[in-house]
Amino acid sequence: MQRISSKILILIIFINFSSYAQTEDTHIYVIKNYWHTGIIIQVDSTTKNDIRALQYFDNFDFVDIGFGDRVFYLHPSNDYVLAARAILVPTESTIRVAKTYNMEDELIRWSDYVLKIRMDSQSILKLCEFIDKSFSKDNQEILRIIEKRLNGNIIFFEANPKYHLFNTCNTWVADALKFSGLENINPSNVVTSKDLFEELLLYAEILKFDETDSMF
Repeated sequence: MQRISSKILILIIFINFSSYAQTEDTHIYVIKNYWHTGIIIQVDSTTKNDIRALQYFDNFDFVDIGFGDRVFYLHPSNDYVLAARAILVPTESTIRVAKTYNMEDELIRWSDYVLKIRMDSQSILKLCEFIDKSFSKDNQEILRIIEKRLNGNIIFFEANPKYHLFNTCNTWVADALKFSGLENINPSNVVTSKDLFEELLLYAEILKFDETDSMF
């Protein structure tokens, strides 16, 4: 009888732990740095399994993932003509995955704005699904790498769909978070990084907002 009671107790503890693990909250960051807007996500067993690109970042704790015009993203500049071309004419896109800081103080130091968004495990899974589908793959589901930089700390991948006014780095982030379950986000309201910032306020904790930033 005592043995049966012990087994029941162990089962109850296991069920409670499993339930906790499934509902345990984590968080992501949405950051804006000059032209770039991206999602910072932790590299762990879940994200590595569901975002295939993270196999290249196995030794890192966090990565910054962003979508953009291929030419402009690979060769960023202050050329407003090039920036306008990227927005007004549908162009080939890329996803940039980069090692990033795992300290909030460093994110705040180097970013124009930083938003912290808490998510449950199911939302993280949906977010990973959206991100993974944004990578272009060959017929054997192999990712297409465009270029590696800084000894692999930054990798540019082919992406889809094309980049244009209604599918920018900002709308991509909004679409990703909407897909993850943040239902009150309306990606159609988002073009600029300021639009994105305002659309996410319902869900986000503001860690930094630079009011002097002119690149909104």
